[in-house]
Amino acid sequence: MGQGDYHGGSTVIGPRSGWFSGIDTRQENSSKSKKPSPAALRETYRLQYIHSVVQAELAGRVPPPLHKKARASLQRTVADCGGPTAWARSQPEYKQVREKKVAKNKTKAELRVAEDVNPPAAEAKAQTEQDIAAHLIVIEAALAQVRVLMGHIADRQAKIEELLKQGVERVVVDT
Repeated sequence: MGQGDYHGGSTVIGPRSGWFSGIDTRQENSSKSKKPSPAALRETYRLQYIHSVVQAELAGRVPPPLHKKARASLQRTVADCGGPTAWARSQPEYKQVREKKVAKNKTKAELRVAEDVNPPAAEAKAQTEQDIAAHLIVIEAALAQVRVLMGHIADRQAKIEELLKQGVERVVVDT
């Protein structure tokens, strides 16, 4: 930077600073971040783990381990109940969570079946493939005709060359 180019930093006096009016429009608690309470975190981890265990159960997989932040609060409770699946089944939300996940999986399966039965894209693709196959048959037939004509042309060219060779020999013999 050259000399004399610096005009100063930002100002603390602005339109909403309250400097001129004497009224501060900024909120008093704007700088404080709101963290959830430890009890709210435990409840969140508990519900997430119920969802994870139910999803694993429906998929036929082993339940996942506890989240490392939730281990301190839930690990002993889960172990006392006899494992993740038994613990999840003992929770009051288990039945509702399981019913929702079963319904969601059923809906997904129905959508997959509906797409597989009569997908419009598959029909269009099959029609396109049939059209391409028909065009290829026509092209192959045309190529076969071209090969036959090329064979005739080669035969005629060989006859012409033979006649020319005989004509050149006659001319040489006659002279």
